[in-house]
Amino acid sequence: MQVLLINPNEFNQLVKKIDNLTFSVSKLVVTQEEKDKKFQKKELTIKEAIQYTGYSDSWFRVRLKDGSLNSRKEGAKIKMINKKELDNLINK
Repeated sequence: MQVLLINPNEFNQLVKKIDNLTFSVSKLVVTQEEKDKKFQKKELTIKEAIQYTGYSDSWFRVRLKDGSLNSRKEGAKIKMINKKELDNLINK
């Protein structure tokens, strides 16, 4: 899976490349394992959440833009969604 590093200014350009999807009112729950091993769910709009996005065929990988899900050694969990699930989120 290819991983693209984008900044917020490039976000809208990336959205246009992914089937002209719009994320402005969509929400995605991202779960991160904290250092104390408890799980905390953070609900953000996709536009707020995405800085790292990888996609291959119809799969998207979403990480928090502060990089907190960037390191596997921190035990971070990455929410994987396919295009159909993403469309369902967008159309809610």
